[in-house]
Amino acid sequence: MRRYLFSLGLIGCLGMQNMAFAAPVGVATSLIARPEASRTIENVYYYRHHYYPYRYHGHYYRHRSYRHGHWHYY
Repeated sequence: MRRYLFSLGLIGCLGMQNMAFAAPVGVATSLIARPEASRTIENVYYYRHHYYPYRYHGHYYRHRSYRHGHWHYY
């Protein structure tokens, strides 16, 4: 009798967990889909067998940082 009640309770708990996890999935997928639609295409420059993400005043750079109010390329 104890095994029967234990297994019945276990099945009931597992059934409730599946319903609890199934409800937010629809909301989560709609939140995940939004950032993918707003992605922008970044320019990548190919110069002398290398790829560079930045071009500034006719020169190609791999890094940039924002310091002292403007961008520094290196």
